[in-house]
Amino acid sequence: MKRIFFLLAFLLGTTTIQCALDSSLFTECGVTKTCISTIPGSCGTACTPSTCELLLTIENLPTQDSLRIELYSNANYAYMAMGFSRDDRMPNSDVVGCQKSDPSTANVQDTFNVDYVNVHDDDNSAITNFTYTINGSYFFCEFNRAYVPPDSSEGFTLNDGTFFIFSAIRSDILPTSLRFERHEFTPCVSNGLIDPLALTNVTSSNPDYSLVKAHGLMMILAWSVFISTGVFIANYGKCALPNGEWFQLHKFINIFGLITALIGVALIFIYLQEWRVGSATLWAHQLIGLGSISLMVANPIIAAFRCRPNAKFRWIFRLIHGAVGYSGVFLATVAIFLGLSLFYNLIDNGNSTRYGFWFYLAKLITDWLFHIPLIIYFCYTCKTEKDGKEKSIELKDINATKKEKPVELEKVNPFKLFLHNIFAPPQCPTGDKRKKPCKEWPIIISALVAFAIYNICYYIAITVVVAIAEQI
Repeated sequence: MKRIFFLLAFLLGTTTIQCALDSSLFTECGVTKTCISTIPGSCGTACTPSTCELLLTIENLPTQDSLRIELYSNANYAYMAMGFSRDDRMPNSDVVGCQKSDPSTANVQDTFNVDYVNVHDDDNSAITNFTYTINGSYFFCEFNRAYVPPDSSEGFTLNDGTFFIFSAIRSDILPTSLRFERHEFTPCVSNGLIDPLALTNVTSSNPDYSLVKAHGLMMILAWSVFISTGVFIANYGKCALPNGEWFQLHKFINIFGLITALIGVALIFIYLQEWRVGSATLWAHQLIGLGSISLMVANPIIAAFRCRPNAKFRWIFRLIHGAVGYSGVFLATVAIFLGLSLFYNLIDNGNSTRYGFWFYLAKLITDWLFHIPLIIYFCYTCKTEKDGKEKSIELKDINATKKEKPVELEKVNPFKLFLHNIFAPPQCPTGDKRKKPCKEWPIIISALVAFAIYNICYYIAITVVVAIAEQI
């Protein structure tokens, strides 16, 4: 199995850079400097001078009202960066570091993360005394960072409180960039708040994104498995399950989808603990996502106020119910793609998001391979009743007679209608009142079962592949 993973890593171009730092670099750690040594991509692993690939040191210079920051790494890395954050997340972090503009030249960068977008301070006004060394073995740089930046909007006041400290690297050179591009590995974060002015023993670990991953998986489960199956049954199951069975399946599967989506929303709010203002992508994901959830919640409420099947204006309910449902599905699809784009900024080398993206796109395409044949089949082979009207199998009132006049929607008490539809849903007819399924029912039932199994297998596959991809 390991050989397979290594082969996949090679084919996908994933590179791991091995390098040990000189042990002499660690002699001042805990004496005059606070040191943070890490193994990129494996932050929780115990790090020694022989195994560490990135070393960050912080020395307090009170006479200069600044911190002396040093960064050491393998010469193959293109940038080294450290971030100061009020929480253990990258958005809204003060990020400083060194970046190569070519294999032998480096520049210091003073930046700030606005959400997940790194914004450069054009004049580096808080940075002084910058020097660097690049040779065949290592990449080293050092500079002073003022306690208080001249412009408070461009960084934190570092002598005011404690911070989580992030460390990040990237191995390819981007000479035209004036900011830190997306890191190659998930940044390591200190295990607790650190006072940068005090000597501290700092250990690091990988940030915990389990709630973010659970949020994404819950949303994919809700929309791609439950809702898509419920819609499929409502579209094509009436002919094969004409006595209300299709409705019960449609209703309960969609209820499971609604509950799953609401759990997903709760998980991300537990993680963020706020409505986060950030990039346009984040704004769009939040607004479109909440829009889809709102429609998802509204549709069963609309269904609860539906009129009886033989009511004059039943067609209005069907039109609104379908429009709201399909609009929710469309918005959810857009929100999921935006969410995958946001998640790409969090994880190691992006493999899990990349595979998740292609799996989700494949799911949308494959769904239509189920829908299109059935749409064509129903359009060209469905029979019509003798009066020439299109045959439509609705939930019928089992007590209704042929001579009964259509029920006028205006004459129905909405409150009583709501209570009836919620607490006394139509019963499937029995005995002589049961309708016979259409002659094509074996084909339709087979398609419904195949679609449900396909959805379950898809969800298992995307969960397993994403988990494996993070290890490549």
